[in-house]
Amino acid sequence: MASPTDHDNNPQAGDAAPDFTAASSRAQTLDESRFIGKVPFVLVFTSDLQDPGSARLVNDLDRHQEGFGSQRVQLLIVVPEPVDLVQQDSDQRSITAPLLADPGREIAARYGVELDGTGFEAVVVDREGVVVERLALIGEHAAERLVEEVRRIVAEHPWSMEPRSRD
Repeated sequence: MASPTDHDNNPQAGDAAPDFTAASSRAQTLDESRFIGKVPFVLVFTSDLQDPGSARLVNDLDRHQEGFGSQRVQLLIVVPEPVDLVQQDSDQRSITAPLLADPGREIAARYGVELDGTGFEAVVVDREGVVVERLALIGEHAAERLVEEVRRIVAEHPWSMEPRSRD
């Protein structure tokens, strides 16, 4: 992974992505090492799952998961909830995209994300663990706009956004 920078708690494009470890809705513990060196990923930070806007966003992102998959980018949705609530919500709504539990907002803090309830923030990380871009999107069709932004980023950074082939 790239070396730490002065932006450890607010990484910008070109900075190393901070480490993270979180329990997921899929009853797994995920961390950045699962992706670094292998596949690019996008961390999408949302507010409380009880918030109707966040719940709608998670549903929309889940429906658009194939848009990320077609770009060979792993979607990870970070929610400030305990893992039991994340798993319960995911099961009740049949969400297949991985939701990462961040109840103390430690992951959000490491990425410098402070949500005000009006939208969400996404951090796109290339396969080498370097932040490519930060995106803040609000309003209707935010999930669709994020898929389009990821397509643009993949086109602009083909080498670093291409998953490493399995030799």
